Amino acid sequence: DACGVTTLILLSQLRTRVLYDASKNRPKQIKLIGNLYDACQRTLNTLLAFLTDGSEDIRISNSMQNEGAIARYARSLPMLNEFYENFGMSAEISWSLCRPLLRAAILMAEDVEQQKKNNVKAKNCVTDIPPYLKPYHPSSDEIKNKSLSMLPESDWKHLTPLVYQRFFT
Repeated sequence: DACGVTTLILLSQLRTRVLYDASKNRPKQIKLIGNLYDACQRTLNTLLAFLTDGSEDIRISNSMQNEGAIARYARSLPMLNEFYENFGMSAEISWSLCRPLLRAAILMAEDVEQQKKNNVKAKNCVTDIPPYLKPYHPSSDEIKNKSLSMLPESDWKHLTPLVYQRFFT
């Protein structure tokens, strides 16, 4: 899984480099650049779907927490701001790599709330969001703080963190 995440990061960087290559001594061929960018994006989307596909997830009978694709992906994925700060990736691609975890955290929180509302106490009920998804829940302080570092301070005068997060989730 760490190899898959590394490949996602490299593809994201390659996709950006295809568009913004700084070499000035050769003419840019627009069709070639467009095709390369699209190929990088398709490969990125396919790999992301493969790494987060939960169709073959297994459950561990003791803890009943999902140990499938999302859990493995969450363990190997850097935090949201690390994509931006350490790998030089744009905000949109950083959010898109985290989006499967954001969705999983939201769905898990909804399931937990529904079970609490219905007062369900079965053996296979999840009573809380798993620890690997907590940092990715949109209402968590961790994701709020991480997203604040992704824009300059002057932009936050015109944009609220909630709107910024909701746009990308």
